[in-house]
This record gives sequence, C-alpha cells and structure tokens, in this order.
Amino acid sequence: MSGRPLIAIGAAAAVISAGLVAMSVTGAPTALVVLQGVAGLVGLGLGGVIAAQSPDPRGRGAMAAVGLALAALAATLFFAGTDGVHRWIALGPVQFLPSAVALPILVWFAVARPTGWAGPAVVILAAAFCAAQPDTQAVGALFAAVATLVLLGMWRPPWLLALAACLIAGIVAAFAPPLEPVAYVEQVVPLAFEAGPVFGLVAVAGLIGVPATILLASWGRFGPTTAAMVALWLIFCAASLSGTLPTPVIGFGLSWVLGFGLSLGLVAGSGHRRPRDTPPHTP
Repeated sequence: MSGRPLIAIGAAAAVISAGLVAMSVTGAPTALVVLQGVAGLVGLGLGGVIAAQSPDPRGRGAMAAVGLALAALAATLFFAGTDGVHRWIALGPVQFLPSAVALPILVWFAVARPTGWAGPAVVILAAAFCAAQPDTQAVGALFAAVATLVLLGMWRPPWLLALAACLIAGIVAAFAPPLEPVAYVEQVVPLAFEAGPVFGLVAVAGLIGVPATILLASWGRFGPTTAAMVALWLIFCAASLSGTLPTPVIGFGLSWVLGFGLSLGLVAGSGHRRPRDTPPHTP
C-alpha cells in the first residue's frame, strides 16, 4: 500500500495517538488508555476493510446497516439514563454511544439518495431520536451534514424538510440538562493545556485532525459524501469545546474511535462510487 491511502492511515493513527497522550495527561487510568488504543487499532482495521470493500450505499447491506443504526439510536431510550439523559447503551461494563457510529452510517446512506424521501426520512428519524435522548452534539452535527448537502444542491422539499427537522430537534435538545463532566472525556483540551503547552497543542492538533483526516481519506476525490462527513465530525469536535460534551477520539470513548474508523472507510470507499454519490445541482 502506498500513496494517499497510506498517508490517511498514518494521519488517523497520529490522531488516535494524540488522543492517548491527551487522555494520559488529563488523568485517565492506564487501563482505559490501553483500551482506547486497542479500540483505535480495531477502528483503523475496520476502516481499511470498508475502504477495500467499497460498499454500495444503495445495496441491501446498506439498508440493513441503516436499520441497525436507527434501532441503536432508539434503543438508548429504553436504558437507564443520567438526570433524564439517555445517550448510551449499557453493554456490560462498557457504555456504547450509538450516535458516534450510527450517524456516519446514516449520512453515508442519505447522501446516495439525493431524490425521493428515503434519505431525508432517515435523517428526520435520526434527528428525532437524538432530540429525545437528548443529545445536542449529535443533532448539531447532523444539522451541519444536512446543511452542507443542501448547499451542494439538494434543494428539493424533502431535504429542506429534513433540514428544518434537524433545526427543531436542536432546539428541543438544547433543553438537555448538563451532565457532570469527566476530565479525560469532556475537558481534554483545556486540561491538557494545564498539564503543559506542548500537551495542549497535541490535543488541539489531534482534535483538528479528526475532520481533517476524514477529508484526507477521500484520496483527492472530494464529493458530497466527504463534504457531509467532514461537516458531521467538524461539529462533533467543535461542540466538545464547550467542556460539557465528549471530546471525539481525543477523549476517552470507544464508540468515537470506532465511528472515526468507520467514517474513514466509508469516505474512502465512496470515492470509488462518486458518480452515484453526486447529487444533481438543479432544484
């Protein structure tokens, strides 16, 4: 393997490594740092396999993946939450955050359906589930992805309705009570700077590197899938700067690392299907 694929993998590994450093200096237990590193390797492997397979977003496998993604988002509402917040699924000792893995799948699926109601319907359902959890970070990221697609030419009424649904979901989710932050999950960047300027810069570089690496994974074949996925992760990361929301990939969170690898694979694989991904540029 050479060229852009190798550069993308190296960049992703560097981002995950920056996160391990940032977690360590902000007080994460060694066991969790090791676990995050293992999850990072799994995520990179997952991304590589998906990129190599170049799955078809219009195939039956994609439909099954979307069904599981929506089911996972809905399932959070049936698990015990914290102060009225239901964003996780308890898997034994592990708390799985479905939005980190489900939203990249749903965006990838929706982009391939610029016409009709299938893509917008999936977005509307996802926004509703995230608002019910409630999760402002997820709803904001989904809104950014859909807004990007609208700006790229998806001006049809179903997509405008999906964009409006995301906006309404964001207003609803904004009433979510803030949860007590955990240093190595939510407040990674400021606490890394407290540990030292170098550590702070490593954390910032890693956080910026999350959407930047997804952009790099398009291998020069920039299209709507890449644009929407970058927008999704850009808001995931920007929202974490509030200090009360998880820091994707750079902070502890196995779901974030797996979702990151998954997104890299979907973007890289979609580059080979660009003609099917490209939406029409007429209203």
